[in-house]
Amino acid sequence: MRFRDRFQSHSPRHLWLLALLWGVWGAIPMTVSLGGEPAGGLLRLRDGSQVQGEWQDSMQASEWSWRTPLFESVLKIPVAACESFSHPTTHAFPLPDQFWEIRLAGGNLVRGTWTALTPTDLVLQPLTEGGEITLERRFIREMIPRSGVATVVYQGPHGLRGWQDEHGRSEAIDRQGALQLEGNGILLQDVGLPERSVTDLEVTWRGRANFGFQWGVRLARDESDSTRNEQIIPAPARLDAPPEEEGPRGLTELRPFNLEVFRSELWALAETRRGLEKVQVQTLGEPGGRLALRVYLDQRAGQLVVTSATGERRCELLAPEPGRVPGTAIRLVNGRGSVRLEKLRIAHWDGVLRRPPSATSRTVPQGVEVASSESVEWNEETQEILVRGEAADRRFPRREVRRLVLAKGAEREPDSRLVVELVDGSVWRASQGMWRDGNLELSGEAIPAGLRIPRSAVWKVIWAVPSKGVAASPQVAVPAVLQTGTTALSGGLRGVRETPDGRRLEWEWPLGIGTGLLRPEVAARMILREPRQPNRASRRRPGPAAAKPGADTQDDPTQAESRVAVQMASGEVLIAQQVAWQPGTLTITLPTGGKQELADAEVKAVELTRGDAETLELKAALREALLTVPRQGQANPPTHLVRSASGDFLRGQLISFDDTSLVVAVRGREQTLSRDVVAAIVWLHPSDSAAREKGATGGPMAPRVQAFNQGKPGAVLNPERLDGTRLSGTNVIQEQVELDLANLDALLLGDWWDLFPAGNDGSAWRLKPASVPKSFQETDVP
Repeated sequence: MRFRDRFQSHSPRHLWLLALLWGVWGAIPMTVSLGGEPAGGLLRLRDGSQVQGEWQDSMQASEWSWRTPLFESVLKIPVAACESFSHPTTHAFPLPDQFWEIRLAGGNLVRGTWTALTPTDLVLQPLTEGGEITLERRFIREMIPRSGVATVVYQGPHGLRGWQDEHGRSEAIDRQGALQLEGNGILLQDVGLPERSVTDLEVTWRGRANFGFQWGVRLARDESDSTRNEQIIPAPARLDAPPEEEGPRGLTELRPFNLEVFRSELWALAETRRGLEKVQVQTLGEPGGRLALRVYLDQRAGQLVVTSATGERRCELLAPEPGRVPGTAIRLVNGRGSVRLEKLRIAHWDGVLRRPPSATSRTVPQGVEVASSESVEWNEETQEILVRGEAADRRFPRREVRRLVLAKGAEREPDSRLVVELVDGSVWRASQGMWRDGNLELSGEAIPAGLRIPRSAVWKVIWAVPSKGVAASPQVAVPAVLQTGTTALSGGLRGVRETPDGRRLEWEWPLGIGTGLLRPEVAARMILREPRQPNRASRRRPGPAAAKPGADTQDDPTQAESRVAVQMASGEVLIAQQVAWQPGTLTITLPTGGKQELADAEVKAVELTRGDAETLELKAALREALLTVPRQGQANPPTHLVRSASGDFLRGQLISFDDTSLVVAVRGREQTLSRDVVAAIVWLHPSDSAAREKGATGGPMAPRVQAFNQGKPGAVLNPERLDGTRLSGTNVIQEQVELDLANLDALLLGDWWDLFPAGNDGSAWRLKPASVPKSFQETDVP
């Protein structure tokens, strides 16, 4: 499985627009770092954009303040433009051994410990940080004692942790704790699924839905091999065929319980020895979307019940099979496109489906039914639940109470414009909210006064669709998508603004949010158009990487043969009339007649002649051999690699070269070569090279940018001005360079060393020492 970290994107295979919004364009890893600050959460906007950052204090419920490491200032985001926010955790919330789950009107749920129950109120200490809250008795629907050890089976996902690639070719990505599966693949995890379970499942997808989720995958134990005691019982997905009966099966061949998408319809499936039982859950509609469900499963009884996240029943499937063997693992299956597992919480199920409470209070302590005419109170002194009846009062120790159902008041269901899910499993549905002193303050009819939720306790926020709609995105001359590994922000480049701290690139946010100035140290990619595949002609020249002063991307082909191409460590290509080298310095003569000195750390290669194939393209095996330094030569490693016009290679220490000859030392002996037979010279930087510190430096200026076209890096410049679609600035040798953004696939911003795939930057030509045989390595044996 090609697991990738949370800041890495992957190769394009899908529709371009969706690829932009989901961060799939190209194969370049992205990073954004601000001195080790936490990554924060992910905000999704209603146009499909997603932005990494964190909420800040705000004094208005209609606008929330958002800080992202990409921009210098905090932005005001209208809540009407927000779709959801997620702050995935990397570990499960530690539930205490004993606590209470309080179900309130309108789908609210809070977990904690309580000490007082009066005829009007319940005093509760939430499991998350914060002070006690007082819940109005009229909003309380149900109170259930829980055990953190026995109740929660799994809460996540936690990125890629714990998942296995069943077929060995799945492409999974950690998206800040969420699990994204690209293309055809099957992931499996043994979560210790109980025989009866309840699962809260939330997935998103792009393109046409073609995924499935399976419960009850069985793991066989192999007693003959103590080092590998788990073997997965295969249960192939049926995503390429409709959910039809497939004939009788043996008991050990029964496939797991399954939710599966076929032709935009979600089906619940279960197998018996007689065949396949199925029932339709719902229609998913247009490509791309979000699905949140609660699934109750009794494996022994063959019962699967699907409801919405708020409890509205969608379907019930009955597939009884005597002798069915329960499984303990789960599967995420994808056929094509992309599916993302946003939320997965599995708990024990007591086998009782939640129904609306009765009109009066009652409690059921281990089979003891309390008459509906009786009322219930809490006795603080004796720590007992007191049931007051017309004839007599009865007392029950709290530890014996299995469920307490309270009277339903006559109030209307509360308005919920945003849903807040906490890391402990609590859910609040509020009419509005705002951030104050690092806490989220919610308000609503069923929300207790003084509720303050710490930022660290917020897991997800989902906003209802605004009744008045959202503002339209403004028109910009350079529409683009700003992308890092987790951010895909639509909008466009507005210009280059002068500030007291220097020049900054100005970005126009979508949905009328406004503009923001990009930080000078930002590392990102600005996607300008659909990437195009390079043609054969483009592979015979350094272009489109080459850009001459004042031009767009390519040098003049009529003068190409008389010029020298100098490939910089940044990936940029400079065109020179003449070159000469002395230890430590390469001197180039520019077409304008001026001269420029370049340090060795800045140079990747010098191409002296043009061949039919690009000089620096080598097979992996040959490149590996040329870059490996034998143990006996590591004290005096080679510094340059010389390629002849006939395709031969010579590795050694370059002594000097000018317009007539080249002198190189090979194994201590100097050899003089005529320049006419040399096609190219490659600088072999050691692994600790300081080349990354060189290049066009922004300092206090705007982030340096680099052209990227047809899969190749191009000219690098410090931006100074944007006129329409033409961006101008100075390059590494302080020449004026102009780029027509309408003719580029993308701009790479900031530290491009972290952006290039292998083979496009100097890191592909770094020496590495030969490995030491095991017989010569140090061991613990004296």
